[in-house]
Amino acid sequence: MFRVISQSIALKVIVLVGTAMTVMFVIQSYVNISSFQKLVHPLIMRDLDNSLLRSKMVFDNIYQQTIEDARIIRSHNALTNYLDYEQIEDLQGLNDELVQLEQFLSSLTASKPRYHEVEIITSKSSVIRLLDGTVVESMIAPSLDFIENAINKEHLVYFEVLPIKAQSELNNVVLLNLDYQFLAGNEFIDGNASKVCIRISNQINHPLAELMASLKSSNINLSVFYQGKLLAGDIAQHEPDSDLWLSKQFNDEKTGLTLTARIKKTDAFLLVDEMQYNIILLAISLLLVVGVSQLVTIKLLIAKPLKKIIHFINERALQNENGLMHYKTDSRDEIGVFAQGLNHMLDQIQNRELLLRNSEERLGMALWGSGEGLWEYRLLNGSIFLDNMSCRILGLSNSEITTDFTVFSRSIHGDDRARVEKYFSDFANHPNELFEVEFRVAKQKSYTWLQLRGKLVDSNDSDINNQTVLGTFRNITENIESEEQIRLYAKAFDSSSSAILILDKRLIVLAANGSFSQITGFTLSDIVGRVPDFIINSDKSTFNISDFTHNIDAYGKWQKELIGIKSDNSHYVQDISINVILDSEKFPSHYVCAFSDITQKKKSEEDLWELANHDILTGLPNRGYFRKTLEKTLNKATRTNESIVLLFIDLDRFKQVNDTLGHETGDELLIKVARILSKVARRNDYAARLGGDEFAIILEGITEKKHIDRIAENLVLKFNSGILVDDKDTGVGISIGISVFPTDTTNSDDLIHFADTAMYYSKIHGTNQYHFFNASMSDHVNRRNLLENELRAALQNGTLSLYFQPQINIGSGEIVCFEALSRWFHPELGTITPDEFIPIAEDAGLIVQLGQQVLINACKQLKVWHNQGFDELRVAVNVSAKQFLLSDVAFDVTNVLQEYNLDAKHIELELTESLIVDDPDKIIGVLNQLKKLGVKLSIDDFGTGYSSLSYLSRFPLDVLKIDKSFINQLTTDKKGIAITQAIIAIAHSLKLEVIAEGVENEEQLEILQRLNCKYVQGYYFSKPISANDTIAFLKNHNIFD
Repeated sequence: MFRVISQSIALKVIVLVGTAMTVMFVIQSYVNISSFQKLVHPLIMRDLDNSLLRSKMVFDNIYQQTIEDARIIRSHNALTNYLDYEQIEDLQGLNDELVQLEQFLSSLTASKPRYHEVEIITSKSSVIRLLDGTVVESMIAPSLDFIENAINKEHLVYFEVLPIKAQSELNNVVLLNLDYQFLAGNEFIDGNASKVCIRISNQINHPLAELMASLKSSNINLSVFYQGKLLAGDIAQHEPDSDLWLSKQFNDEKTGLTLTARIKKTDAFLLVDEMQYNIILLAISLLLVVGVSQLVTIKLLIAKPLKKIIHFINERALQNENGLMHYKTDSRDEIGVFAQGLNHMLDQIQNRELLLRNSEERLGMALWGSGEGLWEYRLLNGSIFLDNMSCRILGLSNSEITTDFTVFSRSIHGDDRARVEKYFSDFANHPNELFEVEFRVAKQKSYTWLQLRGKLVDSNDSDINNQTVLGTFRNITENIESEEQIRLYAKAFDSSSSAILILDKRLIVLAANGSFSQITGFTLSDIVGRVPDFIINSDKSTFNISDFTHNIDAYGKWQKELIGIKSDNSHYVQDISINVILDSEKFPSHYVCAFSDITQKKKSEEDLWELANHDILTGLPNRGYFRKTLEKTLNKATRTNESIVLLFIDLDRFKQVNDTLGHETGDELLIKVARILSKVARRNDYAARLGGDEFAIILEGITEKKHIDRIAENLVLKFNSGILVDDKDTGVGISIGISVFPTDTTNSDDLIHFADTAMYYSKIHGTNQYHFFNASMSDHVNRRNLLENELRAALQNGTLSLYFQPQINIGSGEIVCFEALSRWFHPELGTITPDEFIPIAEDAGLIVQLGQQVLINACKQLKVWHNQGFDELRVAVNVSAKQFLLSDVAFDVTNVLQEYNLDAKHIELELTESLIVDDPDKIIGVLNQLKKLGVKLSIDDFGTGYSSLSYLSRFPLDVLKIDKSFINQLTTDKKGIAITQAIIAIAHSLKLEVIAEGVENEEQLEILQRLNCKYVQGYYFSKPISANDTIAFLKNHNIFD
């Protein structure tokens, strides 16, 4: 065995030396791993920074989307119309637009399920509030104070939390609240602009939970605070223990959020700890093996021969001043070979010394050429030597310097100084073969990254404190920045929600990120090495290589929306962009392609466009889209020298349909009208609903007036035939106004105004009419609008007057009743007759208010008469058909009787003949209620309408009034006497009292006496007189006096 050992000394020595070097390598690796942990720390902190940046982007996206939705709501036609109607206090218009606004907001919240609450508030009222898609009562009052105090800028964002019971990643329901304010005004309406606030509460739990779960997969915990209050995460994360955690915090000034990201140190340095543990085990094992091997080999085979050789080297060879000597031996074994090698080595020492000096000179030149410097660190005194190049790198003088390490460390970046000082200190206490550290130092106004690499060099002194580290000094700022940029690019590439492809210059895919597979369903192996489908799929793709090449050459990028194909052969819309990467010679070397699936976005945009530009109820274009189309049509007509005709259409008695038949019937009627307009309009014409019961039609290519007449007459004919809903005639009519471009005007606003004027002119002159605009119409329409406004003010201020005309018993000459008649004496316009202002009151929805005022004032005056001793005197009040249908007459009469303590038998209500014909079944129920109260009921102007005699027997009537047109014929036409006699006979047969209206002379009175008419009324006895004059009239008047 010893013989074998003696013959393989060289091999064993090699094994021992290799093993020893392996142990040294393991130890050095352990030290390097400890240093690696310090190098990993900044990277982990940068990951925390990236997590905070990513979290901020999530909140920014939600914030921007909520503002965009608020702006869509602001621009919606229903809201614009609502604000217009609010300015003019049109309750019907407000209700109609509120229905559309509710439908629009319901559709919006259905497509945005995160919206917890949407509310619109104006300076006058709370318009609408939706909570989880359901309309609820507003919680804000008064609205004006809220708008004035809540916001001083366009929008305000704040967060709030609501507790939840269910288990969740989040502890609360997190709401992002947006208050979006703007001023709304209408250029056609006088008055101050209305302040409007749109409030949206966006429930962001889902994206926030996804964000936190995504970060959690990387062992990063996120906490979100708003104004010191926890929105999401663990409150203990707000101030984590620095010994256990690494953390970063970010304050977002825009949203007021505080974001905290942290990671456990055990998770961050898990790999480093495992490597250290394995290296320790390996080092222990190797040391055991090496120790045993060295003991055996050195003791038995190597120690003695080597001792002689060492003695020779120390005593003779190295101390020979005349030159190196050779070691003489006759041994043929490994020691002999070693001795021969030693002699050869001694021969080479002198040559190597010469070569070393030459090499040092060449090294200096090489370092100068590479931009590296030399440095030297003495462990004993901590001094540092820097050569010329090192000084230039640091921006110091060009000459060599020697300085103390404590002075040198002052220039090190504050974040790196403690680490570098510790590294130098540890190395001085436990020197290692290799020295390597990276850090930043101050250089003028910036910092420079440096790398110090070196090796421990033994000095002549065996004391370890006299050892020196010698190495290179290099500026690695560009390398660090490049590595950081590469890491950021790689992270952006992998974490991007958009699919990203790297293409070569032939447009073949080289790489793709994970989002590509998520969007398309294809794996990386399916696409790498192929041309993307949007280029080769000629059936669906609109990719054009010429267009692509032109844009790349001209702008360096290309962008388009294309149809892509997924792995399941389904198609989707891509928003795709390609940017070119040029080589050093400015030729394309690669392309970066990025795209996302915008299928749902395109559909949502189309749905929102449809909602924003079309009426939800009828499907016709709305007012906003109508204005855009009109402008576009007029611009085209200007270029082609064509005529454009605008028809403005308004439904007559539509409000009566809503009030009597219900809003559902009204909606069905509007839908039917929209269909009629669409059918009447030609293929190139354009019909729209402007709001409420207003419509418009744009006619293109009209060359003759007869064509316009034919279309308008066709519409009138449709409405003359009656519009049925549920087999019932709604009774609505149509008023049409027509203006012509460029005959009337070349301006779109004037064209609309002129058509609107002509429409009102048609309405003034009756239903189912159309008129072309002419300048004289403005006077009629302006007067009508002026009277409506003045009448509204008169009712508000109570400036209408009440006059009374007596009804007289022919037999006794006594005054039995006064008929109350409204009179309007305007301070500037003079006397306005009831024939003019009563129809305006009916059209403007003021007839109920007018009728209630007349009833109250008449009963008030009746109470005065009774107090003067005229206890049996009655008062007769006219009730129009619209007032009767739109109000609760029985309720109004009951309240007035109670207020003035009057007996119902002294009140007489005069009804028009047409009222009992329109809806007899409904009317008879109301009349029975009035009859139960004891009120007298009379039919006014009998004989002028189309009532059947059967109606007289069905209705609980008391009095029949003969129209004055028949009384006028008593002295001129025998037929007049016959008709009057017949009416009186019919009334008496039905046990009704008869009053003859319009008696103006004694001859008429004598004939009525012969015909057995008991009561008369007319100018022969008295014209209508004021309330103040009635007392004197009652005291002094008798027809027999």
